[in-house]
Amino acid sequence: KSVADLFSGVGTFALAVAARARVHAVEQDAPALAALAEASKAAGLKIADCALELKLLIEQIREQVQNIE
Repeated sequence: KSVADLFSGVGTFALAVAARARVHAVEQDAPALAALAEASKAAGLKIADCALELKLLIEQIREQVQNIE
């Protein structure tokens, strides 16, 4: 199973789910991602993170909304 945790913050949900599924945590805030990476490492869990992906997703949504107007 794969799970995407959008706006994951420090990983409240990502860490809970990571023991049962592959988690892709998406967060723009660098300190939050660093805290999530540290917590997942300490727990022996592997969580993929991607800050840039969130920024690109938001830009795509903005473009689509502008095209509707």
